[in-house]
Amino acid sequence: MFQQDARGNPVGSACSAARDAAEQALWRMMSFYDTPLADLDAAIVADPGWALPHVMKAGFLLSLTESGLRDAAAAHLAQARSLRADAPARERGHLEAVQQLLEGRWHSACRNWDELLVDHPRDALALQWAQLWDFYRGDSAALRQRPARALPDWDEADPLHPYVLALYAFGLEENNLYPQAEDAGRRALAANPRVPWAVHAVAHVMEMQGRCEEGSAWLRQHQPQWAEGNGFAAHLWWHKGLFRLESLDTAGVLRLIDSHLSGPVLQVTLQRLDAASLLWRLHLLGEDVSAQCRALLKGWDLGDAAAGWYAFNDVHVVLALLGAGEVARA
Repeated sequence: MFQQDARGNPVGSACSAARDAAEQALWRMMSFYDTPLADLDAAIVADPGWALPHVMKAGFLLSLTESGLRDAAAAHLAQARSLRADAPARERGHLEAVQQLLEGRWHSACRNWDELLVDHPRDALALQWAQLWDFYRGDSAALRQRPARALPDWDEADPLHPYVLALYAFGLEENNLYPQAEDAGRRALAANPRVPWAVHAVAHVMEMQGRCEEGSAWLRQHQPQWAEGNGFAAHLWWHKGLFRLESLDTAGVLRLIDSHLSGPVLQVTLQRLDAASLLWRLHLLGEDVSAQCRALLKGWDLGDAAAGWYAFNDVHVVLALLGAGEVARA
């Protein structure tokens, strides 16, 4: 008989300290506050025989969409496979899905999570990861349908319920269901103001409806919750920059980039994408952003091994190179 997590899902650890650390890591994945790696390391120390924390580390590394992290992810998956014999079927399913991610079979991974969620609709890890890779794959229908199917099985008192509601809000927005998306996002934030994905979903609605001043005010209203200590902050600054661009406040966008989307604050490729995207828009408006593009390219992995892992990243590298005037390299 397996132990259960906070939502009744079977887990392969009898150690409460390990389960608590993994639960904290899961919250970090869904909230983007700090990284889950230290919590997962704590779970591994508490229960060295538990496979799931290794799977979670591998999945988190792959979610950053950086080719250079694949070897580390592969090592964690190999460790998990050595421990999988005693794991429940749910955790073996996660191992299989993340292995498929590593192999570039993203559609298969999401189908695997769909199968997991049939039996375990309160599997927050499956919901979170599937939403990310639905987004990466551009599967807008799944972005809405998967959380929509799962939510009726969730207790609104569950601390992670607002985060799942935020997943649903974003899925609704990506399917042009703007009033429903805004309602779901606002309900998530009413339950817990520290849900950046819900802030994001409502910001998307306002962008799509041309409510630019309201959108900028919306992000400013929630800024105390997302601007510090949150890995998603760069993307929300990007959204704030989009609202400024709508009013052709190019000077304001440049200030925003200098303050929040340049230099050491850009820790991962996903953050560099936001900077490249804004700089390219400024370039199209006639601004000379060549110096900023050259600075952005410093520290970005431009090697052959990085190219081809995720086309979305490659496009933004090309935009940064073009903005820097490096047409031949692009």
